[in-house]
Amino acid sequence: MDYTAAIERVYDHVENDQVDKAVMMCLRISRNLHDYLYAAAFLREMYPNKREWMRILYDDISHLKRDDQKYIWDQSIEYWLDTHTFNFSLGSNDAGEDKNILAVAITEIDPELE
Repeated sequence: MDYTAAIERVYDHVENDQVDKAVMMCLRISRNLHDYLYAAAFLREMYPNKREWMRILYDDISHLKRDDQKYIWDQSIEYWLDTHTFNFSLGSNDAGEDKNILAVAITEIDPELE
């Protein structure tokens, strides 16, 4: 993979407001580098659904030890929560807990805004 060209494509996508394509390119780069942690993080941006995320990531990390798989799970969810948690509440659920986490895939943002 030509990483310089790939990174340029990421920047081009971001400059053209095509963040979903930028995330997909970052996923490709991280998978090519066998950077499982960032592959997991980019997959979470695309698939916040736990089952879908794990189904896609499984082929990448199935050869790793369980402890390593758990580390990738824990770190990627911590990162995802850090980037998706608001410092204000959008309301509360039936248990009275604040709704302050935006659980939306990167590909769903533009259609929701429209």
